[in-house]
Amino acid sequence: MAELTAAAPLRLQDQLRAILGVRWQLMMNGMRTTRGALEAISHAWAGIWFTILGVGGAIGFAIGGWHFVHNGEAIWLGMLLWPLFLFWQIFPLAATAFADHPDLSHLTRYPLNFRAYSFVRVLYGSFDVANLVGALCTLGLMIGVTIARPRLAAPAILAGLLYVAFNLLLTQMIAAWLERWLAKRRTREMLAVVFFIVIIGIDFLGPITHRLRTNAAAAAHLPLFVPLASWLPPGLPAKVLAAGTAGHVLLSIGALVLLAVCAAIVLKLLNLRLHAEYAGEVISEAVPNAPAPRRPMAPALPERVRVRWPCGDTPAMAVASKEYDYMRRSPYVFFALAMPLALMVLFMLGGSSGARSDQFWSTYAFPFGLAYAVMTLMNLVYNVCGADAGGVQLYFMAPVRFGEILAGKNLVYAVLLAIEGVLLYIVARLLHYRPTAFMLTAAVLGYVFLAICSFTAGNLVSLYLPKKMDIGRMGRHAARGVSSMMAMAIEAVAIALVVLAVVVAKGLRQPEVGLLALVILTVLAAMAYRQVLEQTDHIALARRETLITELTKT
Repeated sequence: MAELTAAAPLRLQDQLRAILGVRWQLMMNGMRTTRGALEAISHAWAGIWFTILGVGGAIGFAIGGWHFVHNGEAIWLGMLLWPLFLFWQIFPLAATAFADHPDLSHLTRYPLNFRAYSFVRVLYGSFDVANLVGALCTLGLMIGVTIARPRLAAPAILAGLLYVAFNLLLTQMIAAWLERWLAKRRTREMLAVVFFIVIIGIDFLGPITHRLRTNAAAAAHLPLFVPLASWLPPGLPAKVLAAGTAGHVLLSIGALVLLAVCAAIVLKLLNLRLHAEYAGEVISEAVPNAPAPRRPMAPALPERVRVRWPCGDTPAMAVASKEYDYMRRSPYVFFALAMPLALMVLFMLGGSSGARSDQFWSTYAFPFGLAYAVMTLMNLVYNVCGADAGGVQLYFMAPVRFGEILAGKNLVYAVLLAIEGVLLYIVARLLHYRPTAFMLTAAVLGYVFLAICSFTAGNLVSLYLPKKMDIGRMGRHAARGVSSMMAMAIEAVAIALVVLAVVVAKGLRQPEVGLLALVILTVLAAMAYRQVLEQTDHIALARRETLITELTKT
């Protein structure tokens, strides 16, 4: 015991080596099972495709960087860096439905120092699609700049590394603070108000852009915004290279230092959140250790107001009420409802380049928004029992059919889909979207068909590939890699069927044919859904040990 007490603490590299060894052993042990092997294959396959995407973007950025620097227009590199910055920060939020980040909160139970814990958190956060694609595109841009002007190799490498570090840290800082803010009801409501104010404000961009195009005096001031944008963090690498091309060494060094300072500020803000997690902060809507206020005796009141579902007090309605309690504490659900609205606004604004483009986006932005809403909200359906954790054991002791339990869970998501569809339609009308009767009807029928297909497949996947999840934290809700790939494949096939019905109807110029096909598909999907619900009792009973084992893991 004395030897253990006197032992020196582990060094940082020793701690990291131990964590790496544990993760490697867990992966190798997991691959001994069929499901573990499929998980590894799915991750490898997704990594290959995202790498191909990043390499393609790197080639394009290399060509763009060579063009601007070769022509002496390095300042216009910001035209490449700003869109990349927006993709880097927005894509992780838009694709959070398919994110599956490991839960590293258990590391605080072990004797890790704060440096090791922070490094591991940042390292795991670096293995993301946006970070991979962004880093490859930045590498391509720097290669193109170096080929055009070899003497700019050193500043290009330094600016590229700082640009990657800034974006990588900013992505994780935003995710960490959003998770913290969305865990509280008050801040969640404030963010919702801010979001809708931004949505309404974006509606004025179209008239402003049109005014700038038609007003020569206003358009003459547009070049003034280029220097301003170049002094903001996303445009600082362009400022570094432009100053280096012109021979202004001090200005180039100053821009590099400013970019480094911005990255350091972001790192400091991220460090505040990581330190709170390391200290054991528990994110909850309850106020810890709050003294109970003294008040006169009053008649007993219910602890909370429960949702009154329209179908009466049945087991399915009780499960639906419980599932609603999960949903209202989930920051992911907030984003799942908000992101389709934001993307549809962007689609509509993308149609400001011409009459044909306006007509295209005004016609198809609403259906695209509905499809994206299904893909984000329905991701939870493919692991519908994950939030129950150890409570799943109570389902097998209660005198209720498992099909009723799944039906109650599906009901909550159906209500969320209905609310999202109404919100999408309202936003579309505010953006002057004038749908044809055929397109509106086809979009609604396709929306229902996609939802039923997701419920049917999701119930089966939830029983065969369960996973414990923490619905109250961003990135802890997603299904496993195989389940996520199955979800995307099933939804892609369903969307393809809907698109095929619409295209055939337009080709034949007989809208009723397409609507009839969609009605038939919806009816067949509903029949399959009912058949699956009837079989889930036997499936759940046969796989109860697997369900309980997977959902009670620590």
